[in-house]
Amino acid sequence: MYKIVKSYQMKQVSIVTKIIIAFFLSSILFMTIVNALYLIFDINKIKKELDKEYEMVFERMTYNLSNPVWNLDEESMIKVISFELNASFISGVAIVYTPDKLPLYIYYNKSGEKVVTKDFNSTQIVSNKIYNKNIMKDTLQIGSVTVYTNNSYSKEKIINVITESIFKLLLYLLFFIIISFSIIYVLVIKQIRILTNAVTLFSEKKFDTKIKTITNDEFGVLSSNFNTMALTIKNYSDNLEQIVVQRTKELVESEKMASLGCLVAGIAHEINTPIGISFTASSYLEQQTEIFYTSVKDNTLKKSSLDEYCQGAFETSKLIVSNLDKAAQLIHSFKQVAVDQTTDFKRIFNLKSYLNDIVLSLKPQYKQGNHSIEILCPESLFIDSYPGALSQIFTNLILNSIIHGFENRKSGYIRIEVIVDGDIVKILYSDDGCGISKDVIGKIFEPFYTTKRGSGGTGLGLSIVYNLVKSKLKGDLIVSSDMGKGTFFTIKLKQYST
Repeated sequence: MYKIVKSYQMKQVSIVTKIIIAFFLSSILFMTIVNALYLIFDINKIKKELDKEYEMVFERMTYNLSNPVWNLDEESMIKVISFELNASFISGVAIVYTPDKLPLYIYYNKSGEKVVTKDFNSTQIVSNKIYNKNIMKDTLQIGSVTVYTNNSYSKEKIINVITESIFKLLLYLLFFIIISFSIIYVLVIKQIRILTNAVTLFSEKKFDTKIKTITNDEFGVLSSNFNTMALTIKNYSDNLEQIVVQRTKELVESEKMASLGCLVAGIAHEINTPIGISFTASSYLEQQTEIFYTSVKDNTLKKSSLDEYCQGAFETSKLIVSNLDKAAQLIHSFKQVAVDQTTDFKRIFNLKSYLNDIVLSLKPQYKQGNHSIEILCPESLFIDSYPGALSQIFTNLILNSIIHGFENRKSGYIRIEVIVDGDIVKILYSDDGCGISKDVIGKIFEPFYTTKRGSGGTGLGLSIVYNLVKSKLKGDLIVSSDMGKGTFFTIKLKQYST
C-alpha cells in the first residue's frame, strides 16, 4: 500500500512529453546511424577515388619522364616534376637513374628544390604513402620514380564530406521531425489531450462532458466508450441526487416528528398534574354530595352540615376550575408550538413566552437527568419571525446538549440569554457540558455528521439548526467550545419588532 501511495505522489510527467522525448531520441538515433553508414560509404568511396587519382598521376609521371631520363634532359624532367608537384597530395618526387652505369638519386621536394646524392635514404622523408615504379624505355629499365604523398588532401576531402554529411543530417532531421511531429500531433497527441481534458472536467463532476468522435480508430472507440460511461454515470448521479434529496426530506420530517414526540410527552407530563388534581377534587366532591344527599333524604340534615357541604363544594369547585384552566392554558401553548413546528408561517410573538413554552414541552427530557434550563429575556420583547423555525432550533440545541453534552452526567445547566443590540436580537445559548473537540467542531453543521451513528443519531440536528438560522431567519450562527467547559452558540437575528 505504501508503494502505491508513494508512486501516486511522484511528480507527474505528461505522456505527451514522454512521447515527444521518445520520438525525438529515436529519430536522432535512427538518423545518426543511417547517416554514419552513408558517411562510412562516402569516405571509402573518396579513398578509392584518391587511390585512382594517385595511380593516374603516377602512371602519367612515369610515362612523361621516360624520354627526359633516357636523354638525360634535366630541364624536361624538372618541367614534368614541377607540374606534378602542383597536386596538393604530392609532397615530393624522387628519381633514380644510372648515368655512366653509376646510380644517382635526385629528390625534388614540394618547393621544387633538388637534392642530388648517391646515398639516398627515403626514411628521412615524411610521407603517408609511397608509390614506386620503374621508368621504362621500350623494354629497357632506365630508372625508377618514387612519389611521396601526404594526407592533407585526403583529410580535407574527408572533413568536407563529414561537414556536408552533418549539415544534411541536421537538415533531414529537422525536416523529418517537423513532418513526423505534425502527423503524430494530429493523430495521437491531439487526441490524448482531448481525452485528458474531458477526463479532467469529468473528475470535477461536470458529468455533461462529451467528446466529439472524429476518428475511426482506437481513440474513436475510447471516446465513444467515454461518452457512454459519462452518460451512465450522469444518470446514476441524477438519480442519486433525487434519492438523497428524498431521503434528506424524509429524515428532516423524521426530526420534526421526533420533536412532536417530545412535545406530546411534554403535554402528557405537564397536564397530568392539574388533571390529576381536578380528578381527585371531583371524586371528593362526588363523595361529599352523596353524603349530603343521604342526609337530605333521611331528614337528618343539620344547618352546620349544610354550611360545611356548601363551603367544601365551593372550594372544591374553585380548585377544579383553577386546575382545568391551567391545563387548558398548557394545551393552548403546546398546541401553538405544535402548529408552528408543522407550518411555515411568520407572525409576531413574545419571545420569552415562546421560549418558556418550548422549554416546558421538553421538560420530561431534561428533568430525567435533573438538568436545569434558565431563560433570561426581556418580558416585553416581541419579534416578527418564524416561531416554528425557532422551536426546531432550540429543540435541537437542547436535545443535543442533553444527549451529547451531558452524557454520563447526573445534572447539567443550560442558559438561554436574549440581548437586544440596536436592530439585532442576540440569543446566547450555552451549556456546561463536556464540550466539543477541535477536530469535530468544524464538522458539526455538516449533514449526516454524528458521533452517535450506532445509537440512532441521524446527524441532521445541528445541520437543520444552521440552515434554519442562515436561510430561514436570515441570521448568523457562531459556535465555540472548549473541552470540559461546555459549548456556546450565538444566534443573531436582524429583524425584530417590539
